[in-house]
Amino acid sequence: MEPKKILIVEDDAVLLQMLANVLRQHNFIVTEAVNGVDGLARIKTDLPDLVLLDIDMPQMGGMFMLKT
Repeated sequence: MEPKKILIVEDDAVLLQMLANVLRQHNFIVTEAVNGVDGLARIKTDLPDLVLLDIDMPQMGGMFMLKT
């Protein structure tokens, strides 16, 4: 079975790296975005199976990103 792809959209660099490291240890393919604008672009190119999305971010918050 092919590993699942997870996109983490998080503006806190420490939290982003902690989440990514834990998920990679469990054999997920992890991509990262630091804001909603970058997150939307990554969704279109990476086609993740799951998106972990921060709600409160600069440029484009998570709730706005969900509606886009």
